[in-house]
Amino acid sequence: MARKDFLASSRKLRRKRLILKAIVVGVIFTAIFAGIVAFFRIPYLQVDKIEISGNNLINSDDLIKKIKTNLEGKYFGLFPKANIFLIPKDKILAELTEEFKRIKKISLDKKYFGVIAVKIEERSNAVLFCEKEDCAYVDENGFVFEKAPYFSGAVFLKIIEQRNSDSGGNAKAIDKYLGTSLIAESEFKTILEFAGLATKTGGGVSKVVLKKENIYEFYTQEGWKIILNDKNEPQSAYLNLITALDSNIKDKRPKLDYIDLRLGNKIYFKYK
Repeated sequence: MARKDFLASSRKLRRKRLILKAIVVGVIFTAIFAGIVAFFRIPYLQVDKIEISGNNLINSDDLIKKIKTNLEGKYFGLFPKANIFLIPKDKILAELTEEFKRIKKISLDKKYFGVIAVKIEERSNAVLFCEKEDCAYVDENGFVFEKAPYFSGAVFLKIIEQRNSDSGGNAKAIDKYLGTSLIAESEFKTILEFAGLATKTGGGVSKVVLKKENIYEFYTQEGWKIILNDKNEPQSAYLNLITALDSNIKDKRPKLDYIDLRLGNKIYFKYK
């Protein structure tokens, strides 16, 4: 009988020890977890200043406002997103480049406690892409990134899309092009290269119309046009243009309607 009482007492003692150990472990775990939560909530570790650099046309206040919306709230209701170690960096960068398409490159770094630094490289206004008087800026790689006012003069080279319709009647609204490449980058750079070369002839190019079958029509400020396609190499086409102007057309340029350079050394031209 005494032995049974002893065994029962031992089991109760072990059970109490296990319960006590569980309580101690729970208290320690809770204390550690509470300490971690408290650490991430230390005011000194919260982002309270955002430095923006590299932007010229994008408003800094708009960028800061967008960043701050991503620093509001807490993860799991406990850990503040504004903590310098927990800021949702990838989400911030993705949303900034989506909303501000003028951003070409962007980085976000922790400068020191409480401060993050955002560095931006903006896209340049290389040309205007227009549908009648509805325009957007395009960068040097052919990326359409921001709506633009219509410029009546030759402030920017204009590119007109008519590959779906000779009159442009089936063209998409400008807004639908934003955030996309107008044409392939290599094709776009070929167009810019030839437009730059053609300017050397004294008849600067004011606009380029993209036609069906990858035909490009370069309209000069003198009132005539040059016709190329995607198979023409800019330098060769330019040399053929010089040949036609100097050897054949000469002083009849004011009467010129177009020069067709699509067939290489076989140059065709027409007067008005």
